[in-house]
Amino acid sequence: MPGAKSAATKASAKPVGKSAAKSPAKAKSAEAKPAKAKKEVGPDEVVRQTAGSYLSGDGRFEVRQSDSNWYVVDTAQANEFGQELMHGPFGSLKEATAAIPGARDVKPLLKSTPRPVKPAPKPEKSWLDKLPANERREARDLIRALEREGMPSAEDLVRRHRNDTAPTIATRLIERHLNVLIGEQPDRDQATELVRRVVEILTNEGARARRPVPGWTLVEVATDDEPSTRRITPRP
Repeated sequence: MPGAKSAATKASAKPVGKSAAKSPAKAKSAEAKPAKAKKEVGPDEVVRQTAGSYLSGDGRFEVRQSDSNWYVVDTAQANEFGQELMHGPFGSLKEATAAIPGARDVKPLLKSTPRPVKPAPKPEKSWLDKLPANERREARDLIRALEREGMPSAEDLVRRHRNDTAPTIATRLIERHLNVLIGEQPDRDQATELVRRVVEILTNEGARARRPVPGWTLVEVATDDEPSTRRITPRP
């Protein structure tokens, strides 16, 4: 049938026309957009790495923020102490970046050579160390005994007077005990005079006794409990 054939022809032709009309638009959208060229960073320019940290284009310098200041850190060199070679502080990132070219010419100081530590001098031998072992032991025992008696400067007393011909150490001990006694009295002057008189009787008046009255004297008793002829004359 001529009419039916014509209608079929028209129906089949319609989609073909539509498809042909859409093809140029699809082809246009499928075209790849040209990629943006990446900006080249110069060696003295910086690129942000993290917050407060930037790196120079050649990777040598790090621009670092610390509080309100900025520092340029030369990662290729160290200072004379072997630590990071830092330049700054600078007031802004811009100032720190501008300092990078000049920082390239900075040479760090030579590492300082530590001075040799001199060994501490050996302590000099004390007077006790110079004594023979048995005398040193006796002197130390005497010092400790005098310290227990409350004698001030016991070591100095033993050092100066342990070999005296006079009984200096015994005399000092008696004087100390007498002075403590005087200090305990309400009237110090009266007590001093009384003690002085007693000492006079014990030391000098015994030698003035007339025969056949026996005399007396105040002498030191040695450590072996044997009396000696070393007379004691304390002065309170």
